[in-house]
Formats: sequence, C-alpha cells, structure tokens
Amino acid sequence: MKAMFPREYYIPKDAVAIEDKDADGVVCHYERNGVLYAMAFHGKKAAPDWHFRFSSAKSRDDKTAGHFANLKGHKKMMAERKAERKNVPASGKDWLSCAETASLVRAALKQSFPGVKFSVRSDTYSMGASIDVRWTDGPSSKAVEKVAKQFEGADFDGMIDLKSYNDHWLSPDGTVRLAHADGTVGSLGVIPGGEWKGPADARKVHLGADYVFCNRDLSAGFLRLLAAKVGKKYGVPAPEVVEDKHGTHLKEDYTNLVGDRPVTDFVHWMAQETNA
Repeated sequence: MKAMFPREYYIPKDAVAIEDKDADGVVCHYERNGVLYAMAFHGKKAAPDWHFRFSSAKSRDDKTAGHFANLKGHKKMMAERKAERKNVPASGKDWLSCAETASLVRAALKQSFPGVKFSVRSDTYSMGASIDVRWTDGPSSKAVEKVAKQFEGADFDGMIDLKSYNDHWLSPDGTVRLAHADGTVGSLGVIPGGEWKGPADARKVHLGADYVFCNRDLSAGFLRLLAAKVGKKYGVPAPEVVEDKHGTHLKEDYTNLVGDRPVTDFVHWMAQETNA
C-alpha cells in the first residue's frame, strides 16, 4: 500500500540523516528529552522500515549498521538472481523460487508424516519471502519444525538484528543439507558461517524462502487432554478450554498458577513436544 504521507512527514526536523548509498538506505537519528531514537528507510519508500528508541548510542549505532548490512545482503542476492536469469555464472548455484521451495517442503512433510494433512503456502514480499505451514493436532511443533526449517534460505540474528543468507545442497530425492552460511560472527553476531561439501549427485541452490513458519492448530479434544495432563502433573485445576468466534483456546486464569506462571503456559509448552 502506498504511504499516505511523504518521507519528510515522518522525519523530525532536527534529525541527523546517516546515509549508505551502497545499501540504498538511510537512518535518521534524533533525541527527545534525553532519549535516543532512530528511524530507517530504504529505496524510495516513504514510510519507515522501523522506528525505535534506544538505551545507548552503541545500541543505536549497532541497529543502524545492521539495517545497512541487511539492505546490502538483499541487494547482492537480487543481483545474483538477475544475473543467473540471464545465464551469467554469477555464483555457480541455482535459484529456486519460493513456490518451488514450498513444493520441497510439502514433499518432505509427506515423507516424514504420512497421512497428516498440511497446508503449505508461500508468500513473497518486499525484501524477502516465507513459507507458512499449518496443520491440526498430528505431530508436535518441534517434530515438524525439524523437517520444515531445513528449507530456510536465511538466518536471523536477534542479538544484532541482522539477516544472513544460506545456500544448500539439493539431492535428487529432494533432501537438502547446508552448503554455505554467511553467518553473523563477522558483524559481531553469534551465528557462525562456513562452507560444507555435499553429495556427489547434489546441486548447489539458494532456497526461495527466507523463513519457514510452522503453526499448529489444536482441536478442543486434544487441548482438553493436554490440559488434564498438566493439571494432574502439577496438582492444579485443569484450565478450561473455550470454543468461540476466535477459535479453540485456553481460558486465561491468572489465579491458577504453577509457581509464578499461569498453568496455561505449561499446557502450551507440553503441546510443543507432544504428538496427538
């Protein structure tokens, strides 16, 4: 959706603009009542990509550097895609679309969990793409994530708010293994990078989805079973399961606690690891 106001509308008049032409981005720093703020933009976009306050100048500078690094990484990836579409050997790897990657995820889930119905949808947007996986009851979230998240083409380092990119070896049977990871250690992050050899019959690819999100829906019957197990385990009343216009969910009761945590938290944690 096109922004209702020009970029100048969002930027305080006393802000200091920090521009990185290689990244095609700008971050505006300003201060209010002793509190540090920054807002970031890229390309010709009018509305801010983000607008945060910071506890220190260092955290603001790190966020600014991370913004430019993300933009440069995306710019490099798009240039490689464009070059390879023109049959220019820019990187020696094949680029898969988000839809093609979703097909691989679908096949891997079918192989790992026969008989379970999964919804696998791809979504592309400015600066990235993702795949959403959804299912009801069936295998646990952890079990599905172990299979589906192998097909992520990027990592995100929350310590420095930086996206990094990965390449994979794709075998004829549709399985993948990591071939290259940019990592974030060189940018003061915590994700290690590296290069790994692949099988002789595999080809090097960049998967078309940055991230794969796994969302498990729980039926009322299975949720009641989990609630009863948690109640029995901790000697507390089982939380009530509610079915209304918002779907099936647990009724929050902040007087029903295990230690200092609502018992509903323990039901959600058990659901992450329990197969239906």
